[in-house]
Amino acid sequence: MTKLLQIICMGSFLSVLMTSDSPANISLDPKRSTISKKLLAQQPVSVISLDPEQSTISKKLLAQQPASVEVILLELPRPKGSPTNLSTISSPDAYQKKSLSFQADILLQPSLNFYRKTLKSLGYKERTNNSLNLDWGFSLIFDLPKELIFPSQDSRKKVVLVVQGTKHSFNAVYQGKDHSTTTTDLSLRFVEY
Repeated sequence: MTKLLQIICMGSFLSVLMTSDSPANISLDPKRSTISKKLLAQQPVSVISLDPEQSTISKKLLAQQPASVEVILLELPRPKGSPTNLSTISSPDAYQKKSLSFQADILLQPSLNFYRKTLKSLGYKERTNNSLNLDWGFSLIFDLPKELIFPSQDSRKKVVLVVQGTKHSFNAVYQGKDHSTTTTDLSLRFVEY
């Protein structure tokens, strides 16, 4: 029988598989533990589950763990005409260096309206004095919902969501369809602002 021991240490999961074929040489007693004493000294260690099927830890406790920026970016709504299979890219100026960029088959103004309406309904609050809407595109800045907290490295700043859209920058015909006037390049990222 395989059991999974998961330990939270410094906000990360340390998982150890224990099988009936191998003796469990991990003790929950810190004095006899084979887990590095250095690791234990860094943060208090909490046992999460000895058997995932019989875990008594509530989902509410697990939900309190900080969500990953990457997961949140990928779960944010996208306008109609957006690709469905996306991954984040590295972005040096973004919070946790993750951003999401894609091209949507939608005009610029409807994509701006989509993000204003949809993000507001999810609890994001637009900073209208910091947002731009010009002929070339838009840049919207949103304060995060109360439930979503990302710690800032600079105590004078808050982590915000930035949504930018620009008209497609060159004329292109692909498979007989003119994409130059019907697409918008979109970029979403969290930044400290």
